[in-house]
Amino acid sequence: MRTLISLDTIQTIARYEAKVLFRSWFFRIFSSLALFFLILVNVALFALPSTSRWMFFGIPTSI
Repeated sequence: MRTLISLDTIQTIARYEAKVLFRSWFFRIFSSLALFFLILVNVALFALPSTSRWMFFGIPTSI
């Protein structure tokens, strides 16, 4: 009995799952909104040096 899946099988499954996800409009809209929100938060926290504090500089390294 084999318990390990070969790397080729994992890559094949991941490729087809990615194709299915990218065809979904819900995924496209949700990922676009999430990316826009993350960019907006990043600009709001780090663009203005007078309002940003030193503790916020560790946020990108923890993500």
